[in-house]
Amino acid sequence: MEDPSADPSSPSYQISSECESKVLTTDIEAEQDARAQLRDVFLRSIFASCNKPACFSMHEKTQVEAIFVATDINIENFQVSELQTPMGVVNEALLRSSDVLSFTIDLEKK
Repeated sequence: MEDPSADPSSPSYQISSECESKVLTTDIEAEQDARAQLRDVFLRSIFASCNKPACFSMHEKTQVEAIFVATDINIENFQVSELQTPMGVVNEALLRSSDVLSFTIDLEKK
């Protein structure tokens, strides 16, 4: 015997599918809102970090300091200025995120 709720022409099937589509739409909208809020917070934090002193921990236990300028949209590169390396100071540089283990930005300093 077939399940009557599996018949697309049955009222129970139609009610069930309407409810499912409303739930899915609500879930998608909630997820989109959450993603938009997270993106907004992220962009504001990047903007607040511009032209602030930063310390980058790199591979081989290397620490370098610089002024954080910007990052690309995929966060694959960091643009910095006044990069202080063990070999000397570099006026402008790009640091690949794959070379950076972690970094901190001092938001208090100007």
